[in-house]
Amino acid sequence: MEEKRSREIISVALRLFIICFTATLILAAVNYLTKDTITKNDDKKFQDSCMKVLPADEYEKVDIKGVKASVAKKGGKVIGICILQDVKGYSDGLMLMTGISADGSKITGIDILSHNETPGLGAKATAETYKASFAGREAPLTLDKSGKDPAYITGATKTSGGIVSGINAASKIAGTYFKDNGIAAGNEQSASQGDVKSLSQSSSKEADEK
Repeated sequence: MEEKRSREIISVALRLFIICFTATLILAAVNYLTKDTITKNDDKKFQDSCMKVLPADEYEKVDIKGVKASVAKKGGKVIGICILQDVKGYSDGLMLMTGISADGSKITGIDILSHNETPGLGAKATAETYKASFAGREAPLTLDKSGKDPAYITGATKTSGGIVSGINAASKIAGTYFKDNGIAAGNEQSASQGDVKSLSQSSSKEADEK
């Protein structure tokens, strides 16, 4: 009786092992087969977002430590840079694209590729009117909660603060990059690789969303 019970236990355990092992192999195979497609899709999203915040004839990817960025050119001349950062809003995972002109301070536009902000509050940051309100402004920005600042979303202080902090960080990264590589507005010089430490993790110390 005990021997039969032991055989049944071993049989069940073996079946579970085979099922788990097979599932692991399938997941590994799917990941292997789709990783190139995922990478291409991510690159396309990045490129499309760059075109939204800083329209140009061509984009040249640059190596800025810890930051995914692309220098924008028109007629062979550098006009600015678009920088993608994972900033802290009310929740993690707010992917912010910021376009900065070649002078390192003018904001050409912003875009939000993904987020986990609160629906009806922080999620309002994805509205086209909100994103458009940053174009043409000079960084660094300060967050005015009086209700007059279009950067402030009522009831979403952390989201607003995270976006403003991200924009200011992008401006610093851009300014340092351009300075280190001798690039100024309209400069025809090709963007070389920089070594700028990421400032993208700076976060707002504002109060929680209500």
